[in-house]
Amino acid sequence: MKAQLRAALVAALAIVVVGASFGSRASAVPTGPMFVSLAIDPSPANEGQVVTLTGQYSDPDQMPLVTIDWGGVQAQESLSPPFGVDTFSFKTVYKDDGRSGTPQDVYTVTLWLDDGVNPMAQQTLTLVVRNVAPTVTMSASAAQLLDHDTLFVHGSFTDPGVLDTFQASVDWGDGSSPWTQSYKATDAKTFSPSHPYLVPGTYTVTATVTDDDSGVGTAQVALLVQSPNHAPTNLALTTGAALEGGSAGLSATFADLDAADTHRISLTWGDGTPVETHDLAAGILVFDGSHVFANTGSYHVDATVTDGAGASTSASATLAVANVPPTVGVSLSSSSVLEGDTVMISVTVHDPGTGDTFTATFDFGDGSAPLAQSVSAGTFSVSHQFMTAGTPTVSLSVADRDGGVGTASASLTVQAPNHAPADLVLSVNAISEGGTATLSGTFSDLDATDTHSVTVKWGDGSPIVRLDLGAGATTFSVTHPFNTAGAYTLGATVSDAAGAAVTSTTTLTVNARTSQQLVDGLVALLQSLPLDGGTKNSLLTKVDDTCTAMKTLSNEVAAQSGKKLTTDQVGLITVQMSTLSAALSCPTGTVSTAKPNAPTAASRATNLR
Repeated sequence: MKAQLRAALVAALAIVVVGASFGSRASAVPTGPMFVSLAIDPSPANEGQVVTLTGQYSDPDQMPLVTIDWGGVQAQESLSPPFGVDTFSFKTVYKDDGRSGTPQDVYTVTLWLDDGVNPMAQQTLTLVVRNVAPTVTMSASAAQLLDHDTLFVHGSFTDPGVLDTFQASVDWGDGSSPWTQSYKATDAKTFSPSHPYLVPGTYTVTATVTDDDSGVGTAQVALLVQSPNHAPTNLALTTGAALEGGSAGLSATFADLDAADTHRISLTWGDGTPVETHDLAAGILVFDGSHVFANTGSYHVDATVTDGAGASTSASATLAVANVPPTVGVSLSSSSVLEGDTVMISVTVHDPGTGDTFTATFDFGDGSAPLAQSVSAGTFSVSHQFMTAGTPTVSLSVADRDGGVGTASASLTVQAPNHAPADLVLSVNAISEGGTATLSGTFSDLDATDTHSVTVKWGDGSPIVRLDLGAGATTFSVTHPFNTAGAYTLGATVSDAAGAAVTSTTTLTVNARTSQQLVDGLVALLQSLPLDGGTKNSLLTKVDDTCTAMKTLSNEVAAQSGKKLTTDQVGLITVQMSTLSAALSCPTGTVSTAKPNAPTAASRATNLR
């Protein structure tokens, strides 16, 4: 058949060639069918892949039949394009690249074009069909096992080469013989072998599927095989002494044959607080913890140590928490009061035992009955009236419910009410001008221990005088000079330490001196001055209670000023002379007030003698 087709094609080509040689006559010669273009997509192709052949032909006189042979993989196909359509296409799937056992095979694709009138046209193409390796998937029953446990795997594979046969194997990664199985093209492409692992370690399980054309597909899973877990053991707890409100310590030690294990320790302190957990890294087999117990008592502490696999060990211990007595503070609103006054007593109570209750007992130190009352931690106050003078000590004791007692105290001075000094009597004798007055006073005070201060006003503009009297002193005497005649009101005030006071006044009469007293005073002054004998006698002989004598003496003093008399001496003498001159009613100018001449060197020397 193929030989006949080829002969017909050669004859047709010959006719075409002969017709073409006649030039313009060729258009009148019928043309047989021929292929204009042919293409295969894809090329090369994979087994199991859809392959499409497209083509175009030329046969203007007929409607040809197009036949294709895909290389013997299936029966020939034919089609007749509709009138006026000069293109065509065929599709097929190569179920296998071939049975050569090679990665690819070559197929010859042949097409014929037959219009039933002219010789057939024939065309061949070459197509490479490649093998496709199988695709493998696999899963394991576990990622971790203990030694001597069995691993189960399940796998499947696919291959577009539906005519392929396969060889499957599973390598367990531990040196043991692999599992193997052969598959025909029609067999279910799954596998589910199992294998026991006897030695701890890390393994890679590999599934390999090889098709009949040497295509290989693989899948892997990782596996960790561990030794059997050992529970932690030998948990021992050690506790220390503890006080309420303070930190109680606990130490724990344990053992574990699995050195790489991590652990969690759980603690129940027995006081109703939540369970407390702590994580320990691998290799840490000790734990030190602490807990604050709010109240006294005996507590049952439970501890559990658990490893990563859930194995555990437990232990318990008894922890005694001792009472702490309350801390107490007392302060008074005043440290010194009068009889009958009320004092506010402020109290603070602190106790680390948050659940404690307290009884406070007050002893006011004044003989009154003690006061007892229930109180809470914190601050509070009570008041008490002190009726008797003295120095009582206010004492407080606070007892908690566990028998702990805290104490505090504060000192107080209670004084009797103060009595003001009274009955102040002043006395003073009349004096002459230039004399010194003596003011005397007496007073009384019911408070025998009081001290007093006395202030005196002399009534002449001079500063106030202050006297301090000790306890029990109720009299005083004080002096003051008066140079000018007149009547003066003298005042005195006696005050005690509490500020209570009594005041009294009296009148002092300062009499003017007689002329004879003034003469005697002037004589006494001249006699007291450090003058040479001649000067002093000369001056003394001129002293008399007459205006003439005053004038003569004044002239003498003026003459000696700066010579035998110093300026200060002249001033003293002039004052006395002026007073005597006024008392004698002498005419103005009797006593000279002119400034004396400046003393000469000789006079200064004489005065120095």
